[in-house]
Amino acid sequence: MPKIIDSHHHFWVLGKKIYYPWLENEKRNDFFLGNYDDICQDFMPEQLISLIPQDYLLVGTIHCEAECARNQSYLEVEWIDNLALEGKLIKGQMIWVNLLNLNVYQELEQYKNIYKC
Repeated sequence: MPKIIDSHHHFWVLGKKIYYPWLENEKRNDFFLGNYDDICQDFMPEQLISLIPQDYLLVGTIHCEAECARNQSYLEVEWIDNLALEGKLIKGQMIWVNLLNLNVYQELEQYKNIYKC
């Protein structure tokens, strides 16, 4: 059975601690990929696993930040890291950091201290 790593996916839980404006109440009619109503629901590792063809084994994933409210980016990284520690297949993260922020170095240090997956 071939083993695969999903190198780009997103997880989210809507209406809870982390706010995803583009998926909740700030939907865009001009989204560059068209209508995305079908994905405006919780999406977690279990749902991703269910989409993998039976002839393949998903052995890991890389989570890409999912456009949460920018002031909650740290919370999203922390949450995904906790999912990784629970054994939810996550092997790494691509996070969002404002590189134009004057405090970018402090922010990166902050992320370094919580990053475990």
